[in-house]
Amino acid sequence: MINRLASMTWPEINEAALQQRVVVIPAGTLEDHGLHLPIDTDIVIADKICQMLADKLPDDVVVLPPITFGFSPHHLDGPGTITLKWDTFIQ
Repeated sequence: MINRLASMTWPEINEAALQQRVVVIPAGTLEDHGLHLPIDTDIVIADKICQMLADKLPDDVVVLPPITFGFSPHHLDGPGTITLKWDTFIQ
């Protein structure tokens, strides 16, 4: 069963909604992790965890595309960091 929203057709999405499948949203942020890791590390980890959950519960879970912006003002010195205000992120 396809469990990634972006890979589903609209009839599959409609069926998932009728089944009231749980939707999970991977959330990570683009921020520096030193010289040894890329700036999308948090996003890759969050996405993988959500996909592992969906693989274990294929009839119950749909994974949305990751949210790639978060609250990371402490990383603003690192090139490539993108941060939102806390209130914006929560809303």
